[in-house]
Amino acid sequence: MARYSIIIPMYNETPDDLKRCFDSILRQTYTDYEVICIDDCSPNGLANIVNEYGFKYIRHGINKNNGGARNTGVREATGEYLVFVNADDYITDDALMEIDNANHGEDMILIGFQSFGEVEFGYIPDGTTANISRFGWNGEPLHVVKRSVWLDNDLYELEHVAFADVEWVKRLESVVKTYSYVPKALYMFQTGNERSLTTRIMRGEVNPYGD
Repeated sequence: MARYSIIIPMYNETPDDLKRCFDSILRQTYTDYEVICIDDCSPNGLANIVNEYGFKYIRHGINKNNGGARNTGVREATGEYLVFVNADDYITDDALMEIDNANHGEDMILIGFQSFGEVEFGYIPDGTTANISRFGWNGEPLHVVKRSVWLDNDLYELEHVAFADVEWVKRLESVVKTYSYVPKALYMFQTGNERSLTTRIMRGEVNPYGD
């Protein structure tokens, strides 16, 4: 069993985006991890790229959106902790090492992020609260979650909706008893990506709450 399961939902990313994400994982200085990639019915054939890297590949038969893809990854995971990375983003080379240094068996470890692309912004946790959703930070990648906590509390995300994180993080925060944090930006979040769900929602092309 790996210490960390890295779960990557995928849909219609470019080869360059995928390779940047995957390369960042291979560069990790901490290596006790597994990688599970969930293809949520992408039309552009991502399996070959995943196979080049030797990561586990699962393809959905129907589109379930990112929440459903993460759920599939959690069901396949064997790691003690769950790490979520979006396929058009990446993590710093020392991300897992920093997470593990801060990890003393807590239910959750919070990490910071920095954006890249059209708009620059970020967040660094300071340990004053586990409930960072109060500041508007709901993203799954900022929360490294103990798998037993997820399973014991049925923290599976909503499926078939564009944004599942707001509802999910509220449930997570309500059950977490212990947490630690890394006061660094370990997660690099892409902005202005023409293919990204976030960009499409901001343009009004996608309803974040489903049909």
